[in-house]
Amino acid sequence: NEDVWQTEELRALLDFYVAYYEEGEQKMWQEFNQYCHSLTYCSELTELFKRYLDYKTQLQNLDTERLELASDFEDRLDELDMLRSELFSLLEISLLFDDEEVWDRHAIERLRINQNASLSKLQKAQQVKQQLEHLPEHMKQAVVPTQQLRKINQIVSSTALNSSDEYNQLAAEFGDDPAQRLVAVNQSQNTWLNKIQLFQQRSGDLKHQFDQSPTDYSQAITQLKQQMFDTNEQKRLQVY
Repeated sequence: NEDVWQTEELRALLDFYVAYYEEGEQKMWQEFNQYCHSLTYCSELTELFKRYLDYKTQLQNLDTERLELASDFEDRLDELDMLRSELFSLLEISLLFDDEEVWDRHAIERLRINQNASLSKLQKAQQVKQQLEHLPEHMKQAVVPTQQLRKINQIVSSTALNSSDEYNQLAAEFGDDPAQRLVAVNQSQNTWLNKIQLFQQRSGDLKHQFDQSPTDYSQAITQLKQQMFDTNEQKRLQVY
């Protein structure tokens, strides 16, 4: 329905064509104009797109300082609101930024909770959990993987490796099959870290042994890597 073109999909549409800027401004306008030229509302959409590009440019002026405190992020968000009000109508602000505004306000509140030195770790976790419950439903789904990962880390860090407690708690939370995979991954990671620790010890011994001969030391380290790690593990070692 071309009479109703200002919808909740507007932000995604504009961002899609902004992404072409990586290939150059000319490429961006070429792609946008190709999409827009046949639309009855093309002039209105083009004018909005220009203001959106101006908004993206002016964002750079707001991000010149490092932000750490929740109050810093809140001040920046207030400045964002002022900028948006200068460039867009109330309807446009609602369509383009409402979801982002809600998400950011909630995120700042969670940061404020975590930065509250008067709260214990348990109290912070409880308050963050309560705060997440107030998110709109579609936003709750977005934080589910993070919550699950935190729960996994909590269980793994509070139980002995490969213990029945570790498996039982994981199984109760995620089911038997995921619990088996998580235990296996945890075991594999610990095996890898133990291997790394042994390598570091042996490389330290070699450095002491070949202290006066850097070339011999380099050759010895290369040989040690080949002895202890297969080809893929050596790549992983390099990253580590």
